Amino acid sequence: MRSRFFEDGCRNSLELYREIHSQGYDGCMTIVVNYVTKLRQQIGERSTAGPVTRTQPTLANDALPTPRQVAWWCYLPHERLREKQQEQLQKLRSHDGELNTAYELAQRFRSLLNQHVSAGFDQ
Repeated sequence: MRSRFFEDGCRNSLELYREIHSQGYDGCMTIVVNYVTKLRQQIGERSTAGPVTRTQPTLANDALPTPRQVAWWCYLPHERLREKQQEQLQKLRSHDGELNTAYELAQRFRSLLNQHVSAGFDQ
């Protein structure tokens, strides 16, 4: 594909994808589009794959936790979280006072439920 791009001047991602697919490539087209975009950037040519030429890689979907994940992390016991989850939660708690308060309240609530103590509900 690299030789088709540089030597033959083929810049069409879809065309390149169809060619390598017919030769047995079973990956997705997005990978080919991203690769061709990087090749275009190397030679300073504007990408036609989308409205914006990306210069930085896109973050993976799991780079930032969802609000639902953070809520669940606040309820689970600290030791049940994976190390990365513990680090992310600690970082979020240290930057957001309200989240830290919510975390502490959720932990106390979980503790009350686990201990079957109703006296703590009044507080």
